[in-house]
Amino acid sequence: MSKEVVMEFNAFLEKCQSEPTVSDFESYLAYCIFEKKSAETSGKDEVTVEMYSSVRDQAFERRDEQAARLLYDLGDASSWKEGEWEGALR
Repeated sequence: MSKEVVMEFNAFLEKCQSEPTVSDFESYLAYCIFEKKSAETSGKDEVTVEMYSSVRDQAFERRDEQAARLLYDLGDASSWKEGEWEGALR
């Protein structure tokens, strides 16, 4: 009966601004961008580690909303369920 809560951009932005760059949340984001995405796109529009690191630093450390929006889209975060990232660092 419980309704699954998905990640909206404002909640994602808040997480980016409150989480450290080394966290379950950030690890799950990287996993979604590099593992899930690369399996789907098979090489086209590939995100490099350097590009990801730069955009991640802007979103997490400089609180850049535009960078967070890019990560949100790249990681397909709109389909994430609440708490799905818990334990991703392990």
